[in-house]
Amino acid sequence: MVYSQAFQNLNAPELKILSYILLQQQWKKISRSKYVLENKDDFQLLYSVFKKPPFKMNPNTISKSISTLLSHGFIKVFKQGGKVKGDNSVYGFSESWQKWRPGDVIFKREPFYPRGFTKR
Repeated sequence: MVYSQAFQNLNAPELKILSYILLQQQWKKISRSKYVLENKDDFQLLYSVFKKPPFKMNPNTISKSISTLLSHGFIKVFKQGGKVKGDNSVYGFSESWQKWRPGDVIFKREPFYPRGFTKR
């Protein structure tokens, strides 16, 4: 992965979030020498985690970093959140980064139309 164009194109905040994702992966042993990802398609990227130490990231930086990881094919959205308070997006790890080339957009977020709890 580290030799890929997609990885080499990432900046520091994007690498921090990708590292966090990879550290959150849970491996399950299925045979003597074979493992599979148990939560490959079920993790959340909470802004509250990245706003606190050790990350101390700005919400705009978090949003742009997640969008870049989507466009480069490292993650994909399984469930778009944000409809009501506490409704978080669910992401999954993807290996589409192997196909990424500069200028490509592998995945992107659906547009968000705020309803319910919004500030005017």
